[in-house]
Amino acid sequence: MRYQQWYSAAEWTKGAKHPVRVVGIAFKTVGAGSTKILDLEIAMAAGSAFGPTASFDSNMVKDRVVVVPRGKYTLPAAKPGQFVVKFTFPGVRQFVWDGASAVVLDIKLYDNGNKNNPHGYPFEFTVTGFNQVSRLYSPGHPDQQLVASQFNPNQGITTQFTFEEGVTVPFGKGCPGQHNKIPVAST
Repeated sequence: MRYQQWYSAAEWTKGAKHPVRVVGIAFKTVGAGSTKILDLEIAMAAGSAFGPTASFDSNMVKDRVVVVPRGKYTLPAAKPGQFVVKFTFPGVRQFVWDGASAVVLDIKLYDNGNKNNPHGYPFEFTVTGFNQVSRLYSPGHPDQQLVASQFNPNQGITTQFTFEEGVTVPFGKGCPGQHNKIPVAST
């Protein structure tokens, strides 16, 4: 299965008013559920300001970062109303939000721990205002899913992002100097 969730820039500015390094994510559950072992990969990227399209790859317009590399991860037993499913991103895998772009969360699920039958893990879904959060997904092998078969505007899995201050964001392009080296400036 391939799953994407798009967040508008306005949705992001509710929690961060300027560029930040995203260092973790958590998903909220609504009911009790047993422990699951998933084979997955999670990436983040800047997204289109106009919202997602049905084409997964075109929704990630720049700066795609694999924040959780493909591997087997244990989802703990679900507890109603808690953020029990958590991932922390190591330093080289942090996503830098530029303070202005929409954001896309891209999840490739290779094995859901239930022989790819419905897993029944009780994630909380939320309904949002117009053009704030949208989700799209398609069953099947995630590397072969290029177009979403399901699109749900104005709703998504309830997520919580952890971020840190102190980022550097490239600013413009430097001019060649001595030995034709170009300096990199950031703010």
